[in-house]
Amino acid sequence: MVRWGTKQFDIEIVRFPVHHCLLNPIEMCWAEPKRSVRDQNTTFKLKDVEKLIWNWFNSCDSTFISNCIDHVQVYEENFKKADQYIEQIESELNDDDSIDMDSDLIEDEDED
Repeated sequence: MVRWGTKQFDIEIVRFPVHHCLLNPIEMCWAEPKRSVRDQNTTFKLKDVEKLIWNWFNSCDSTFISNCIDHVQVYEENFKKADQYIEQIESELNDDDSIDMDSDLIEDEDED
């Protein structure tokens, strides 16, 4: 049903790693109101905390959310580049290992 709906309305579903502070924008979005409440909370009463949270949500704009998403996309690209680099190095290391193993086998055969 979800796949049909996404195709029908040309929607892309993006799945983020759960609780990953760099790759999940909701983690960043929640960190900011928590920081704000922590900094402004002087009474430590639940009613006051609720008021501080609502004040923050009411002052939040789409720019903040957009910045969180942009931030995640930058990290995602960096991780993709790092992953490609690691795969390249791993491939080169595997090639080097096979060469070393072959020379070791040749030396062992010569000793017999």
